[in-house]
Amino acid sequence: MTQRFALILLFVSFQFIPNLSAEEYNRWQLPENAKLRLGKGSLYDIKFTPDGNRIAVATSIGIWIYNAHTGEELALLVGHADIVTSLGFPADGRFLASGSLDGTVRLWDIETGEQMALFAGHWRGIEAIAVSPDGKTVVSGDRLEGRLIFWDTETGEQIKRHTRYTDNLIHTFKIFLDRSRTLTYPNAIEGFAFSLDGKTFASGHSDGIIRLWDAGTGRKLSLIKADKRASITCVYLEFGTFS
Repeated sequence: MTQRFALILLFVSFQFIPNLSAEEYNRWQLPENAKLRLGKGSLYDIKFTPDGNRIAVATSIGIWIYNAHTGEELALLVGHADIVTSLGFPADGRFLASGSLDGTVRLWDIETGEQMALFAGHWRGIEAIAVSPDGKTVVSGDRLEGRLIFWDTETGEQIKRHTRYTDNLIHTFKIFLDRSRTLTYPNAIEGFAFSLDGKTFASGHSDGIIRLWDAGTGRKLSLIKADKRASITCVYLEFGTFS
């Protein structure tokens, strides 16, 4: 009797769910001041195209491309073998770069939905990527080891890769002695950013350290240490040039 009653309630509830189109669903019962509801599957990153007309959404099932004004689904880019974690565009928006837990970086033509290139060099899943303003360089980093790779987007070659960090040993030891937090992967990548002029690149790590790099050569320029209790989750470079 209880099972029958539950089934009746379930049936009745479905009768009162509006028969909505995709566009209507994107706007149905939105919270105050919200404009659209986007994404299918678990969501991991969102980026506007530089012209503001489209939105790319990284999910567990692929990359959704939406019309930013209407919410219309324009495309689903599939090819990654695992969750898509990070997205990026160059300043002119000529391609979309994506990083995934499958350890690859892929470049996409969002006009056609075609994959333009694939870069493989990570042993573990990619946590973050960033694209230089001129689109000539993509940087990718993994979540656990903090492996950092600078890619030449035209040739697919690695400009530079960093797999070991010895500049944070004392800092990491202080965190260990502090006992106020557990740091399993101190080198793990948390966030990336290019300077506006594209010459400098910043990487934020879970041990609270920010490293500044020469974006053209991949050479480390300097290091910024946060408090031992801090963990970097987002990096943003506002100024054009660092020295």
